Amino acid sequence: MQIQVHNGKKTILFLVKAGFNEIIRDLKVFFFIIIFPVIFLGIFAGISSVIDKSEQLNISMLEFMFPGILIFALLSTGLFGTALPLVEMRKNGIMRLLTLTPLTTGQFVISQIIVRLILSVVQITLFLILGILLQIITISDVVPLLLVSLIGMVMILSLGFLLGGFMNSVEIAGGILGAISAPILMLSGVMMPFYIMPDIIEDLAIFIPFTYMGDAFRQILFEHLEGKFNIYIDLAAILGFAVLFFVMTKLSFKWTNEKI
Repeated sequence: MQIQVHNGKKTILFLVKAGFNEIIRDLKVFFFIIIFPVIFLGIFAGISSVIDKSEQLNISMLEFMFPGILIFALLSTGLFGTALPLVEMRKNGIMRLLTLTPLTTGQFVISQIIVRLILSVVQITLFLILGILLQIITISDVVPLLLVSLIGMVMILSLGFLLGGFMNSVEIAGGILGAISAPILMLSGVMMPFYIMPDIIEDLAIFIPFTYMGDAFRQILFEHLEGKFNIYIDLAAILGFAVLFFVMTKLSFKWTNEKI
């Protein structure tokens, strides 16, 4: 029994190392996960410097966008850094080969989650440092933001595995993920305030998980802003979506593209 546990740990560690090497080699994935969100933040920092604060919210454009850009960065890891590699591994037959080895599904999934969670911690830490330097985040905000970010990342990873589980083409998957990311964040009030959108958008936003992430982030960062929901409701909703996506992934995930 001890030998099996030891071998299982070695297998997971090997897969984690292989996962990191894969991401480092794929410059496109590395760019979307780390570099592009920082560039995005810099662009809005420049725009915000020439635009007055919002009279309705009493915060600058950069302050409003900061939670959204953080969510966008985490979403890049969950979608581009999770779904696309899964699609490519299945297309190249790697997933099929894995089923012929002693590797269990649990070991594979755990190793993939560990790699992405470590990457997300790097992302979150980077954004927390930038937020402090930009005077958006205070030291007392760091722990709550970190906790909400990690809970949100679990939900996003579940979504990434779900999408990566049924898409067959890397090119089509990349196009779909790229096309839906920004609109979803806008419709959830993360990138655009609800008061400038039709009322029906705000009503529909309750069905989008990122609505609750953005609401929780802004309640932590800006005490004077009244949240759309109680922050505990936000956290419960994020966890609920995570469970939903996980169950859907378990029911729909496939190791190969072959039809049985």
